Amino acid sequence: MELDAGVTALGWMTFDQQRAWDEFHSLLRGQWQSGSQEGLIPHIVFHQPSNSYFPGPDQWGCEADGVVRNIPTSSITQPPLHATMIRAMLDMGADPAITAKNLKPIVHGLVKHHRWWYRCRDPLDTGLVFSSHPWESGMDNSPCVGCATKKCAAHYACLYPQRPRPCR
Repeated sequence: MELDAGVTALGWMTFDQQRAWDEFHSLLRGQWQSGSQEGLIPHIVFHQPSNSYFPGPDQWGCEADGVVRNIPTSSITQPPLHATMIRAMLDMGADPAITAKNLKPIVHGLVKHHRWWYRCRDPLDTGLVFSSHPWESGMDNSPCVGCATKKCAAHYACLYPQRPRPCR
């Protein structure tokens, strides 16, 4: 999951700095590179097929903007905390040589993601962005989200498919 990748990277920084940066590279391979949702970092990147994970890539409506994606993903995101995680990695004493070869492409992807938030999730152009799905809060496994969504019929069927919202 998107938010988990940043926290996982912080853990990797304590003993394998390249693996920490690789966590971000892996996440950004799922970033939407074209179409109306360009810049979205999805909350799930499906790196390999799995019949045991629900909701899988077919439930998310990722083809809604007509763009074929190379890697299956969800069509929602989570709070844009990646830049904060990168800053924490740098504050932990990141090796300059490892940082030099990894930082620029990651920052480029994060800038695109932040621009996506303002283009697609700030309809009134106020600087205040919104989440369009309960799981986008980063609290998708929280009891408070679970209680609210249990009112949905057919085992959370009201949450699927989540189609990308129009952007300006």
